[in-house]
Amino acid sequence: MSKLTNNISILTIALFMMFAIASQATAGGTLYVDDDAPAAGDGAIWDTAYRFLQDALTDAAGGGISEIHVAQGTYQPDRDEANPDGTGNREATFHLLNGVALMGGYAGLGAKDPNTRDIELYETILSGDLLGNDEPDFVNNDENSYHVTMGSDTDNTTLLEGFTITAGNANGEGQNERGGGFYASPTDATIIQCKFETNFCNLLGGGLYSLDGSPVIINSTFLNNKAGDGNPADGGGAAFRFDSFGAPTISGCNFIGNSATNVGGGLEFLGSFEDGVIITNCAFEGNMVNGPSVQALGGGGIGIFPANGIMQILNCTFTNNSVNNPNESFAALGAGLVLIGSEGKVFNCDFRGNSAGGLLGGFGGAVHVQGSGSEFVNCLVVSNSADFGGGSSLLGTTSYIDCTIVGNSATRLGGAAHSLGGAGILTNCILWDNGLEPIVDAGSGVTTVNHSDFQGGWTGKGSNNIDLDPMFVDPVNGDYSLLANSPCIDAADSSAVPEDIDIDLDGNPRFLNDPNTPDTGQGPCPIVDMGAYEFQVGTSDCCTWDLDGSGSVDTGDLLELFAQWGTDGTADFDGDGTVNTVDLLILFANWGLCG
Repeated sequence: MSKLTNNISILTIALFMMFAIASQATAGGTLYVDDDAPAAGDGAIWDTAYRFLQDALTDAAGGGISEIHVAQGTYQPDRDEANPDGTGNREATFHLLNGVALMGGYAGLGAKDPNTRDIELYETILSGDLLGNDEPDFVNNDENSYHVTMGSDTDNTTLLEGFTITAGNANGEGQNERGGGFYASPTDATIIQCKFETNFCNLLGGGLYSLDGSPVIINSTFLNNKAGDGNPADGGGAAFRFDSFGAPTISGCNFIGNSATNVGGGLEFLGSFEDGVIITNCAFEGNMVNGPSVQALGGGGIGIFPANGIMQILNCTFTNNSVNNPNESFAALGAGLVLIGSEGKVFNCDFRGNSAGGLLGGFGGAVHVQGSGSEFVNCLVVSNSADFGGGSSLLGTTSYIDCTIVGNSATRLGGAAHSLGGAGILTNCILWDNGLEPIVDAGSGVTTVNHSDFQGGWTGKGSNNIDLDPMFVDPVNGDYSLLANSPCIDAADSSAVPEDIDIDLDGNPRFLNDPNTPDTGQGPCPIVDMGAYEFQVGTSDCCTWDLDGSGSVDTGDLLELFAQWGTDGTADFDGDGTVNTVDLLILFANWGLCG
């Protein structure tokens, strides 16, 4: 297991252990809820289950309860045994409780085994649609609950698992214009396998709003949520997070078709994250930021706008997200991802088909970075588009290492990248088919390219670059791994790869030596390949110069080299077709290694 994936696995296991330990400390009884249950139940068993979730939460608030099991069906927060037809109170919400695991997806009454649990088959819906009359595109939602669920002042003993949370409408004022699906200020709760669908807010966090604390969201889906009706500060179509402390974690989640009118069609982060943010194994697809707005727009997938702290975004995909600003005074920024004021560690991520445009201009089809210190490693940036910087737009120093940047386009400047200031540093990358002007520096921007395959040849700052067909396996069908004999194999700088990275974008070993390819790169052996994918024919054994197989480079190898002099044998280290003086010098340079 790689260092990167191992760290993620350890984190996930630790989070579950923390919750398990906390739950054991407050272990108690279980209550049962089923909307098909007879009236006047006490929740003690399925046969006498509560009909209404609010009654179970009221009971559990008295203590002695650690779990509430909820059967398939639909539950509105304004209903309880005393008000079976609802009160119409938009302030009503399902409030989570410390020490209580709220769990949906049970078969319930009528099933052979009511304890059978399947979250998809036995969908348990928490709905803010108090009248049951909602239509598509948030029509008829005026009477809906401001917040379907709430988790304020909850700690890490709180769990929400296995629910669809829908039809919240936070269109009020103050607190009631944030978090249509879920509102928390603060929370350390854990949310697992939930679906936040078609929730709305006027201001921040259509699906979810979180202020402070360290919430954990795992394997959940945010679908078709919306933030904003034109307010210049709105954002976070799926979820919004503001912080001054804490360390939120989001893992294994899908953000699909969410929208905002200002920032963060999928996710928005704002504030100071001293303990950082971790987003792993998530997919951002078809999210949108689309004005009108009086401010800059950004982050179709994720908008970190502005925030500070270390933002770790690992193993995520950004596909077909968009930003469009019809306002002629402000730009549209970063259709996939916007990083402003924060230090991003974006490793093993895939950006495809994202687009940024507007009257003033769209900057960064895949990414817009404003600030210094961000790193993109093992990333694929393909077929993104913008007015400026089809692949990325940069303000500040940003590093791209072992990235494949292909087929991006700009209507104005910089198919691959547009640097407005600061510096873009590209190392071990492949830049191909990005238009006639792949990289354009403006203002004080200065881009450096090292050990990369750059179509058309790189004439700016940098060294050890090539201009040769990278020989992708099947680019037409999206496979940008390398064929045998690609000039990008064993051709990069191993010393430039961060220590935490030992896998490629596919999760395969990162450092392999291809015995059939001469090492043209530099750094510690094995020499790494250019681009996001490592050629997988080879081994971690880098004793290319150990010609006699003794385990070290010594006199025996020198004699073998002389025996091959003038031929194209295995001692032809530089691959020029002849064993000669250059190969002799290479052997001496590696004398004593591999022992």
